[in-house]
Amino acid sequence: MIGLISRTFSHISSLIHSLQAKRFLAVVLVGLVVLTTNVNADRGNTNTLTYSPT
Repeated sequence: MIGLISRTFSHISSLIHSLQAKRFLAVVLVGLVVLTTNVNADRGNTNTLTYSPT
């Protein structure tokens, strides 16, 4: 009975650690995308479509 509880606890613990690792990687990827994206879109985007009435 103690072995079952110990195995269950270790399984839950490893599951929690893997979820924390996935969350960390997701945060790193989102940070990388935010840091490498052009924040000033008005200055950097010169090919915008504008409406000019004729």
